[in-house]
Amino acid sequence: MIRKILSQDRDDLLDGFLLVSFMLSLPFYTFASGMPQPADLAMLTLLGRLSISQARARRFPSGLREHGAPLALFVLYSWALTLVWTLRLGEVRMLVYPLFYSYNLAVFGGSLLLFLRRGDRFLRVAMHAAAATLILQVLLSPLAIQAEALRQSLFLNGPNQLGYFAILAGTIFVLGDARRPVHPAYLILVFATAAYLAALSLSKSSMLALAMLIVITGLRRPWLLAATGAAALAIFFLSDSQTLLGKVGERLFSIGSDFDDSLAGRGYDRLLCHPAQMFLGAGEGAFWRFESFIMGEVHSSFGTLLFAYGLPGLILFAIFLGRVYQSAGLTSFMLTLPILFYGLTHQGLRFRLLWVLLAFLAAGDGKGDRE
Repeated sequence: MIRKILSQDRDDLLDGFLLVSFMLSLPFYTFASGMPQPADLAMLTLLGRLSISQARARRFPSGLREHGAPLALFVLYSWALTLVWTLRLGEVRMLVYPLFYSYNLAVFGGSLLLFLRRGDRFLRVAMHAAAATLILQVLLSPLAIQAEALRQSLFLNGPNQLGYFAILAGTIFVLGDARRPVHPAYLILVFATAAYLAALSLSKSSMLALAMLIVITGLRRPWLLAATGAAALAIFFLSDSQTLLGKVGERLFSIGSDFDDSLAGRGYDRLLCHPAQMFLGAGEGAFWRFESFIMGEVHSSFGTLLFAYGLPGLILFAIFLGRVYQSAGLTSFMLTLPILFYGLTHQGLRFRLLWVLLAFLAAGDGKGDRE
């Protein structure tokens, strides 16, 4: 399918192969979280090829400049702020956080450059790669399920990562379907596999977000809800995971009763305990500085932006998202509401697939401004 989409052009085939390799290998973690993973080899190779071709072109596509500028300013601010706090506290480990955002900027910029230059073909490649990686995880899940564990991670380093991956990959596919509808059976299969992976993770936010995505998509196709539920049940029973349905029910009905099902449990109380940090930002890391119900980072993308990078960081990131959604349109905005919902309860800004999704959105209709 990929070769048919890309035709016989050697550069197209190689870049398409690298993009697909990155997305297929993304949920396979070999090292600890925060360390480079096998997928990064494919991405870095792709970024290297794009850098060489961009140097020859000598001019950035206007869409890349428009969307990348506020994100680049945010990354520069994260470096400046973190350097100040590092020098003040002597916590060199804090420098790893702006390094993450620098890499995310490169992933976003490289993916967007690819989508703008190659157009709708590569948007479809990303869409089908997202479906393929979900299906692959389901097929391989019997090899990684740990019978003694309540929540599963499969080949990732944590159940929340698995749930988040399922939402992101499912959303990329649905965004592609909104541009160019696929066969209904294909859409149902992708939703069912994503639902199964989210259920394995037993991440409450992931399961709720995926349910939101299915409902929003099903507003135009009511039959989709029943068909997806039937397909998900079939996958559950075929995988000998009947008891998973009971676990999902218990997990969802426990919402509000667990210690972390509160604003304080997600770290939002830190904003009240240290309100002055919201002006310029406290940086990420050195969490011993803060009075909070939980230790470690704030469990929220938006909370992290406000507390760690203050109003300047939040405003720059909001401008970036505003420009992305301006290109994407209202339908795409609605389809990504579940991702925004997930970001209220988890810090998801470092997950690489998010930045491919944002580039997918920023590419708009896929016509781009190829040079």
